[in-house]
Amino acid sequence: MVYNKNFRLAYVLPALHLGACVTSYVGLIFPRVQYFGVIFTFVLMADLPVSLVTYFTAWRYGAFAVFWTVVVGTCWWYALGRAAEGVIRRIGDSRRNQPDSLFSHKPSRRD
Repeated sequence: MVYNKNFRLAYVLPALHLGACVTSYVGLIFPRVQYFGVIFTFVLMADLPVSLVTYFTAWRYGAFAVFWTVVVGTCWWYALGRAAEGVIRRIGDSRRNQPDSLFSHKPSRRD
């Protein structure tokens, strides 16, 4: 996979997360699209390390739990996207630095 600077994974993943959160709450506000509210369940499962705080605080502090999921979850996906970009860049750099074939090395002085 060639790394393209125009495709920034660090921005795509948090945008998808934020879009899913907004879509799920639009579903909870407007009665016609109420079934969109179930999306938030999947958002919580996808955010699992971060959403543990939501699971433990939602019963008592609902607004804080929603805020945590939307804001910290979006930041979590940004961090994951940055890490993925770093891995992709590192793999691309290591492939560029490898020789083209097994026999393209320089002969040693003993030869």
